[in-house]
Amino acid sequence: MSAFNFDLSFVDVSSKGDIYNCKSIKYDIKPDVCIYPSNIKTPDRCDVTQAEMMIEFKWNRGDDPFSTLSSASSFIMSSQQARDTMGQITAYASAQLGAQWRTHTYQILIIKNYARLIRWDYEGFIVTEPIFYRESPALIDFFRRYNVAPHAMRGHDETVSCVTSHYLRLITTITMKDADGSDLTYLVPAPVATGLSPIGRNTRGFSAYNTKGDCVVFLKDTWRVLLPDIIPEGDVYKCLNEKHVQHVATCLASGNVLGGLNAHTTQTGCFKDAPWARHTGAILIAHVHYRLVLNIVATPITSFLSSRQVVEVVRDALIAHQDAYEDCDILHCDLSVGNIMVHENEGILIDWDLAKSTRDSGPRQITRTGTWQFMSARLVADMNTPHDFQDNMESTLYMILWIIFIFTVSCISDAERSHFLHTTLDPEQVQGSGGSGKANFLQSKSSITSTTPLFKGRPALDTLVQQLQKTFSARYIPSTKEAEENVRLAKLRLHNPIVEMALQDNLVVIKLDGLEAMKSHEGIINIFNTHLNWEEGWLDADSPDLQCILVEDHKELKEFYMAKTNWWLRSDLRPVSKRKRNDDDSEDE
Repeated sequence: MSAFNFDLSFVDVSSKGDIYNCKSIKYDIKPDVCIYPSNIKTPDRCDVTQAEMMIEFKWNRGDDPFSTLSSASSFIMSSQQARDTMGQITAYASAQLGAQWRTHTYQILIIKNYARLIRWDYEGFIVTEPIFYRESPALIDFFRRYNVAPHAMRGHDETVSCVTSHYLRLITTITMKDADGSDLTYLVPAPVATGLSPIGRNTRGFSAYNTKGDCVVFLKDTWRVLLPDIIPEGDVYKCLNEKHVQHVATCLASGNVLGGLNAHTTQTGCFKDAPWARHTGAILIAHVHYRLVLNIVATPITSFLSSRQVVEVVRDALIAHQDAYEDCDILHCDLSVGNIMVHENEGILIDWDLAKSTRDSGPRQITRTGTWQFMSARLVADMNTPHDFQDNMESTLYMILWIIFIFTVSCISDAERSHFLHTTLDPEQVQGSGGSGKANFLQSKSSITSTTPLFKGRPALDTLVQQLQKTFSARYIPSTKEAEENVRLAKLRLHNPIVEMALQDNLVVIKLDGLEAMKSHEGIINIFNTHLNWEEGWLDADSPDLQCILVEDHKELKEFYMAKTNWWLRSDLRPVSKRKRNDDDSEDE
């Protein structure tokens, strides 16, 4: 490429993956070529923090993840070779977008005698038809244009600047406006590649130093979903703070990130109706770059001091949810482990970016939003079901079980624990719905429900789970109006303790009692408080102790993740070894 006098350096890194910036990623980030700007000291290996672009070479057409036939039923190929390549380029995009301040990035995939250009942003990706580079100047023309393109057009976020000091080279500066319009400058660490999907909100949180206030705050950088019924998170916090909602942080600044040429709004969906466009079948949802600053830096709930604190913190989050729902007409639509934090022994409910007004009774216009493991049984069964406050109350049970089973000792075997997690909380979703595991569990059709006690040395936790399970089962117990009316009449007429005890196990009674308790937040909060007040029912200190989970018949410590349902791209991000370079010219047709 030197003959074209580009201000770009092309480095062969096929045997030198990024071993410094991708330590939290379990697969190799080792493209064949990295392109770096020529105004830096060019690395001799892959460096995802500085790479402008990555190039991957394949030698067989069967490795192409994209169909070349306009008549093909699917644009993305399903063969293992194609899936491997798709996994590789997705992993590279994930690492680069995660490790840099970017609005989008480009890749080049070369399949023997043709190339494809790929543009990634947080909405999806656009890929060209094959470019036969020996016959067409399009590839060189792309490099020529890229070479002179402004940084913003290349995908760099120009609202962020690096501190020039050698000692602070990993610190970046972000400037925002506060409520009265004056500038606020924050110093934040450089982003870190996590290996999560490149498609979605790409939410990153930082402890940030406020140079004006001389204090440490929390800065959230995200790409919020751009849908009419999604309220900007800063607007939600404004209402929460004005109404003095308990157990939430105070928002100091927020807003869309401003940039020219639509630089901070995803562009993939703008081309979905182009005459040349072919589709993967995925739903495209526009995202806009957004930042928000909160007054406190909290710790994750998974860093708890005891099981009792887990329950206290979840209870606090439920109180925050109640205040928001009753005082602000706001429904938090993602009550999950990742969205509950601890600050000075108080539970804090965060991430209100998917909240909706309760005045809007319909479902999301395009897709279900939330965290799959903690959604109610009702929501995972039908993506078109409107989300209500009772769904979030049910989520509190799944959060407690998820944390307690993964991070504390229980009275069930590794196999039983693993089976429950995989079949009840983590079932594969298909077309936006999946699994009857939660409904079966609530109705005592799960193997763990027969284990007594379930939690070692914590009888209060045992009875809490049992009572919540029984209460939340109410929405899933079938009954008739006649049966319900008969039970109501029996309760009014009969005051015999023996009869009342017999009725306790009647499914219709359980249904009616549960529905009564779920009419408001108070019924569920009272259940929490009753068990929290049982002093001798808890261990003094049972801090996190990661448990063994059986994965594919092997006992190992598995790193769990929460599956956001708006991650539509499910490409394999596993390690893929470099294919042997063949000297022959054979192709897979």
